[in-house]
Amino acid sequence: MNTLNPIAKEQLINSGFDPFTIQRIESHDLLKEQVNKFIAKNGEFRQTNPHLNESGAFTPKY
Repeated sequence: MNTLNPIAKEQLINSGFDPFTIQRIESHDLLKEQVNKFIAKNGEFRQTNPHLNESGAFTPKY
């Protein structure tokens, strides 16, 4: 079983994901793999915008 990329975990925390949600991501192999791939492609999780009802957001970097 692979682990969540430490950079991804830090970005998730900084973008407003709560510890319970991060734990659920870490326990879900397919989701964890997708998050790791997103980070490997220079994706970056960003701060959420409560005015848009976001609970965790991401921005691809091209």
